[in-house]
Amino acid sequence: MKKTIMIFFVIIVSLAIIASTGCKGEVKQEEAAETTAAGESQEIVFAPETLNDYGTGDKCRFTAGGGELFLEKVTDLPEFPKADEKYTIGFANYFAFDDCGSQLMKYVPEAGEECGVEVLAYDCNWDPIKQAETVDAWIMQGVDGVILSALDPYGIEPTLEKLHKAGIPIVCFENPPLVNYVDCVVIPDPWYGGYMAAEYLVKALGEKADNSKIAILRIPEWYWTIEGREGGFRQYLREQGLNTEIIIGQGLEVEDHADRFENILQAHPDLTAGYGTYSSAGIGMVQATLAMDRMDDVTLVGWDLDRPVHAAVKEGHLVASPAYSMRQSSSYMVAHMVNILNGNADIVPAITWMATEPILPENADEMYEIFFEGETLKDYMEGKLEE
Repeated sequence: MKKTIMIFFVIIVSLAIIASTGCKGEVKQEEAAETTAAGESQEIVFAPETLNDYGTGDKCRFTAGGGELFLEKVTDLPEFPKADEKYTIGFANYFAFDDCGSQLMKYVPEAGEECGVEVLAYDCNWDPIKQAETVDAWIMQGVDGVILSALDPYGIEPTLEKLHKAGIPIVCFENPPLVNYVDCVVIPDPWYGGYMAAEYLVKALGEKADNSKIAILRIPEWYWTIEGREGGFRQYLREQGLNTEIIIGQGLEVEDHADRFENILQAHPDLTAGYGTYSSAGIGMVQATLAMDRMDDVTLVGWDLDRPVHAAVKEGHLVASPAYSMRQSSSYMVAHMVNILNGNADIVPAITWMATEPILPENADEMYEIFFEGETLKDYMEGKLEE
């Protein structure tokens, strides 16, 4: 019961943060400011603490064996089980307009081939209605399992209920629905990555970190993963007892974030730093900062593994970028699903935490070659690769 109350408290606090940033001192159409008092005391809560009661509600069909698997390196991969039958698995991807999403469209079917199953990979293009309609069609088609990252963590419940009634297992990726009816979750710890991003940013800022003004660019809809990346970032600032003013900007693709950050830079000439909570946000920040010739006085940190992110870190435009592997994520999602379908759910962890490692100037080349197999960062930066 105490754990359940804690989860509810964390969710309510997250929603309260969103509400507060949307009503204080509007700067531009979608930007707002918030101040964190120095020395504010709050317990640091990472994602494992918010999810370790996940799947224990009255409507739960949490068939995985239980427990949690924590991966340490982005190169750690599972042993692929062989399918007992020719299963068909639907994969409802959130979007594929960046390298992370497009890699999932490639690696999930490849993992399916390793296990001997067919994967129906569909790009939902950030449309929760399309995601629900796609899964409904798969239920009618009679797929054996569904893998999805819930674009609407509450609105997906009717779809999960339909899958449950049809006896179709569900593996959730990255953005877990805040309702039950799932068999297992494969996810990075967004709180940990956000905390890591803040740590590298504060180190780079040095004395400028205190009494600083920091912009955070995020996705407009409520998305558990982005909330965690922002939450962990804020937690580190609080832990350090720093006076910080936070400016919030929202968008989806790179162009949106470049426009938002340019607006913020114009409205706040004293801006100290920026944090892009995912690939498009970080890339857009870099573009706007370079275009306005502000790179010398604005320090940026990112999140994600995209090619332009690696290049920006290598060039010193981003001080760091926490990232996790789409190959690793895809492999575990499919391996878990096949084990469940084979009747071996007892060996599947309830929650599998992907490894998160930082992309830094000193390891950017190495990390690039891990995330983009067969390519080099040098060739990408010299324009020798076809995208």
